[in-house]
Amino acid sequence: MAKGKQIPERGWADVAAGGRYVGLQEQYVTGVSDLDAAASQMFPPAKDFVSLLGPQQDLLIARPDITVGFPSLVFQHAAEGMYGAPEYGGNKNLVGWSYIKFPGDTQPRGWTAAEMLAPDTSPPITAAQARRFDLATAFRRLPGDPRPAAAPWKGRGGI
Repeated sequence: MAKGKQIPERGWADVAAGGRYVGLQEQYVTGVSDLDAAASQMFPPAKDFVSLLGPQQDLLIARPDITVGFPSLVFQHAAEGMYGAPEYGGNKNLVGWSYIKFPGDTQPRGWTAAEMLAPDTSPPITAAQARRFDLATAFRRLPGDPRPAAAPWKGRGGI
């Protein structure tokens, strides 16, 4: 797709973006082109990013003016593809989850599939029961001292 090409079917996205919407395909085309230009500018004998040595590539994408753009997008997409739930199209054969030894998103242990699919037959909670639940009392029953709101985390375990 040519840079700046308008796609009539995406007119609604232009309106939502408050200008011209830039889709992922265009971001990738532009990002690769910009990365190649930065590579040849930063390391003059190089003609593009892939011709750089690994350490040179690392130096290039570590530049703050470059890192916030295309490399961040590529990293996000690589992480989603490697570690996302397979039903969304990535993590084929659970390779990402196996690599980090993640067991996967499974149904709660101890419940059968039939129990998970069965409707909840317990009676609904009444307004009177909800009013009787006092969050402040529940927190007072927890062990340990409460932390001040100005400094909620001090590196200690517990609530």
